[in-house]
Amino acid sequence: MLSKINIKKVALGLIGLTLVKSLFRLILEVNIAAKFGASALTDAYIMSLAIPSFFGDFFIGGVFVLIFIPIFVEKSHNNSKEDISEFFSDIFSFATILLVVLTVVYILFMAKIISFIAPGFDSYKTLLTINLSGISAPLLIFFGYIVILTAVLNSLGYFFRPLLVSFIYPIGLLLFLNIFSKNFSVASLNIGASVAAMLQISLLWHFLIKAGIRPYLKIPNISKVLSLSNFIYLIASALSFQVCYIIIRMLTSRIDSGVSYLNYSRNLINLPIYLFAASLATVILPVFSLYNLKNPEGVSAKFNDIFKWVMIISVVAGSILFIFSKPIIKALLFRGEFGVKDYEYTAKLFSYFALFFFAFVGKEFMVRVVLSLRKVKTVFKIDIAIVFLNITLAFWLNSIFGLSGIVFSICIAYAVGFALYYINLKRYFKNAKA
Repeated sequence: MLSKINIKKVALGLIGLTLVKSLFRLILEVNIAAKFGASALTDAYIMSLAIPSFFGDFFIGGVFVLIFIPIFVEKSHNNSKEDISEFFSDIFSFATILLVVLTVVYILFMAKIISFIAPGFDSYKTLLTINLSGISAPLLIFFGYIVILTAVLNSLGYFFRPLLVSFIYPIGLLLFLNIFSKNFSVASLNIGASVAAMLQISLLWHFLIKAGIRPYLKIPNISKVLSLSNFIYLIASALSFQVCYIIIRMLTSRIDSGVSYLNYSRNLINLPIYLFAASLATVILPVFSLYNLKNPEGVSAKFNDIFKWVMIISVVAGSILFIFSKPIIKALLFRGEFGVKDYEYTAKLFSYFALFFFAFVGKEFMVRVVLSLRKVKTVFKIDIAIVFLNITLAFWLNSIFGLSGIVFSICIAYAVGFALYYINLKRYFKNAKA
């Protein structure tokens, strides 16, 4: 199925669906801003999801998926559905054990963890975050399951079904916010997140069974899991980004409404980034992995063709977002509890992210290409450089420019990472031809 896929056509289809999903996410952000503004409630809600997102992205999204898709594509190309099911069962069982253990540890030490990642919160914010985190704790497992089940379906050439299922999350949160916020306040979002995630998992599991893959829980073959191509390097790479994420959150928690301003501006710029980068990345990793197996000489030409297409779209989109940053933020957020100061600060941060839109999109695209070539050590080296630069600049620029300095540090680090990935890929393709 993967061999018959036209990357541009599939990517355009995914972009169309992702645009619809992004609109729901945008409506959700607008509703949250209108109901809670840039307040203690919003800060607490954002931080209550930090740890589930941290471990979900780190152990599953950041490690298993990136290493797993190229290998799964190879196995699905050469093995029966029974062998594939057996292989995936080891991965799924190992991930389950890991996530359950982490969830239990998180619950036991929740108060200390929240105090550590949000040192700038006062006692009220801290207690509120702990209460909301108790509701969100199962999301650590749920997010992990969603990412890994989606990755398997993508590896088999099913791109549209998982994306359609993902609509459930923003729609579910939107419904719970508007129906239950009067009784449960911001906690309605945490409850809605868990309910929506469970429904997503159920549907993804159903699609996996229909595709002929029947995973089951077992005592995993740990040696098999840990022997996956350069497992340790991707763990270190993913962990470094999550540590950076936590450090950035710690710095912004010391700034009045800093967590909210950064969250609104980053989430809004992530909508178009997700629209282009995530849609393309969804198809790039499995399809390029197959190209590398069947026609390694043709990967360079395919990369050049798609890279030009990606850059044209991202530069034009980034320019539009930068020019219209104030009208965009004003139209979307300037209402209810979201005041003039909130609008102006968020618009300023949004414009900085828009300037570097090409770097965010291009970096995500090139990471997938590099991983499809099994160059995991290259990803490790460049990601460590990005994280080191980001953290160093964040402390320095924060002391000079405050929250704007933190945003500058993120943008500059990604721009450098973009350049490093491009240089490395061009050098690789040049040497491959020689």
